Amino acid sequence: MKAVIKNILPSLLIVWLIFVIELLISDLDFGVYSEAYWSNQLKIFIAYTILGALVGGISAGIITTKKKKYVSYLENNLNKQIISVLKNVAYSLLMFFILVSREVINQPAFYKSTLLNENFWFSSLFRFLVNNFSPLYFTIFLTVILGMFIHNIYRKLSVHDGISRFAGYILSIGGILLIMFNYGWANADEYVHKNVLFIGIKNLKNGQLSRTSLKDLNGFNEIISTSYNFENCFALSNHPQAAVISLLSSHHPEKYGFLDGIAPYGLEDNTILSYLNKNYDFNTSFISDKEFAFTDHKSLNNLLFHKPDNEEIIRAMTVNEHSMLPVTINNKLFINFFNEIFYLSGYQDRTYIENKFISRIKKKGKPFGSVYILSDNNKNLPYPYYKMIQNESFEKAYLTYLDDELQNIISILKSTKKYDNTIIVLFGIPDSKKGLKNLSYKIPLFISNPEFKNESIVHNNYTVNDIVPSILDLMKNPKSSKFEGVSLFEPEFKIQDIILTDWQNSDQNLNSPLIPRALIRGDYKLNIKPLSSSINYELYDIKLDPFEKTELSFSKKRILNRMIQIYEDKLEDEFGCKVINGYAFR
Repeated sequence: MKAVIKNILPSLLIVWLIFVIELLISDLDFGVYSEAYWSNQLKIFIAYTILGALVGGISAGIITTKKKKYVSYLENNLNKQIISVLKNVAYSLLMFFILVSREVINQPAFYKSTLLNENFWFSSLFRFLVNNFSPLYFTIFLTVILGMFIHNIYRKLSVHDGISRFAGYILSIGGILLIMFNYGWANADEYVHKNVLFIGIKNLKNGQLSRTSLKDLNGFNEIISTSYNFENCFALSNHPQAAVISLLSSHHPEKYGFLDGIAPYGLEDNTILSYLNKNYDFNTSFISDKEFAFTDHKSLNNLLFHKPDNEEIIRAMTVNEHSMLPVTINNKLFINFFNEIFYLSGYQDRTYIENKFISRIKKKGKPFGSVYILSDNNKNLPYPYYKMIQNESFEKAYLTYLDDELQNIISILKSTKKYDNTIIVLFGIPDSKKGLKNLSYKIPLFISNPEFKNESIVHNNYTVNDIVPSILDLMKNPKSSKFEGVSLFEPEFKIQDIILTDWQNSDQNLNSPLIPRALIRGDYKLNIKPLSSSINYELYDIKLDPFEKTELSFSKKRILNRMIQIYEDKLEDEFGCKVINGYAFR
């Protein structure tokens, strides 16, 4: 054991030095959350140490020797010792460089604050690698180094000459393989109930799903070709998280107090997933990354909406200060120790997300109900899609990325023989644009299943509150009274009065009478914009004028007054407001 420690010590000193430097240059102000800060630093130190031990074992294995006399001579010769240590250091540095470079290319958004920071003296080299290489190059380099390592063990070191050293090297092989590759598999099973899978895509617009845009996108085409396309589906708030919560709970975000995306009234017991889990023993999960990681990743059986508190944010920011940590956490076996990684904007470990999805749906004897959120990554698409932007438009790169994600989900469902029996709900998530514009609230909505045979377009107005009743209708499950809305598959058309709420332009105080709202009935939309001295009403025909360029309040007075009356009655009857001179009070 002593020999193993001596061999890996140079590598450990390297990672410990890097850890200390990163700790010293960090400008993170942890304030009163020192316990969370230092406990996470300890976890990161342990992760660095494990990584250093693995790399040190590989590096030492490359320069190991067999002859006992030479070993004795080496240990008593200072020059030979120095040369051996320097070789070990050189191989360790090369290994660290290759491992980190591979992750920089894989997750460039994660490294924006460290290795790709303009102030970092080495950033130009990493930017060159990001723009000109792929992770495959470095995986090949790692494989070559492993080959050298195994060759030296086989040819130069026998078990008799150093059993502890030999065991240490073998463990290093396993550890580095875990870092290089991720594992995931699924077992097919039979079941009776239909599964349901919600796939939410932030910032996806109806205009992006034209026939021209989808020409070469097989994932989108496979879902859309066997779907009901509800082209006039509205989110009820322009807050992304509130829109998702509303969709899953069938509750209006303003009416139930989560207009800002926080659900304080026990939403975990009021969603379609919790309903299916409790009443039909569904295996449920909420799978997300980035900003939509408001679920408790430690309780994957339940849907628990969770907005990160200050302590969790501190933990996430601490992770972001350490440039070598992604090498270890980009693996489903290790990332569980750093769940706060999901709170970091810009970082996504697709392999882990996909494996988690597989683990949730493969359970035998149980149907599954899952929500799978795909974030838009802003301008930080993962490898290799961000490279497409150099030669293609960002939108094409973005749609290609999304399509590959959809194809991967479909392939997982097919490999587990669950595709034909799964209802897929593909929906867009609004992007918090300011104002009450019609197109800021209208989102794509496709409900797909191979039984539907071909695409059917539904032109009636619906809201995200109608999706849960529709899914229960398709699943032949009785609707619970806790879910509002109407099924999209009702045989008769029902005129809906849809109230939208502008989260961005409100003061985020639900008791304020100055919250901007809109009412949609049929083809007409009424914008209500309370000012301190008066109410500003705007009337539009959103069928003929979807961009709301022609205001009709003066030319269609009768319709305007009728819409105002409908709006005030709805606020009083359904939202519990008292309307006085157009102002709504709670």
